[in-house]
Amino acid sequence: RSRVGHADAYRREAQLPGSVRKATVVSPFEMLVTAADQQEALQQQMPSLLRIVNQEIRALADAGCPHVQLDAPVLGILVNQQMMEPAQAAAIVAACFEGVSGVTRGLHLCNGNNRGRPFSAVLRNAPWVPILAGLDGVIDVANLEASYFSEYLEREAFRDLPRSMELAAGIVDEANYWVEPVKSTLHGVAYNP
Repeated sequence: RSRVGHADAYRREAQLPGSVRKATVVSPFEMLVTAADQQEALQQQMPSLLRIVNQEIRALADAGCPHVQLDAPVLGILVNQQMMEPAQAAAIVAACFEGVSGVTRGLHLCNGNNRGRPFSAVLRNAPWVPILAGLDGVIDVANLEASYFSEYLEREAFRDLPRSMELAAGIVDEANYWVEPVKSTLHGVAYNP
């Protein structure tokens, strides 16, 4: 049995028709988002939290999950709001994936979702490029929010993405309840510098 339950769920779901090709594990910060006002206690528990997340990711890889993604919106928010250095965020992600190989390793960064609104007061994605630069060879796919206009304006920053990493840019606003017409989505992806 896995400690958090993601690997157990993957094993169950993988038996269903169509199977499962990807599983996501939340980062240590997402596990304790309700304790954000208790930074000292959070930092004391960080080694244990990193170990739990790493064990869960390893369990998914051992169970045969072909693509394991770390869901880490809080890291993106903290870096955007200059409450954490990109190198520190990269070190946390690297610790989560320590010893994991033979699978596609993904990372999801965004500005959070608070009832249809971004959690972060700073809507940017260019500050995440230094995080990704520090994860060259650790992360295979960077799944990044790119649905806000301010983020779209920073698209040139992704030219500096490590060559070993694929970019999965989230251009559809999943937090918006409006159904976006296909034509609008196609216009958003048609830009090619």
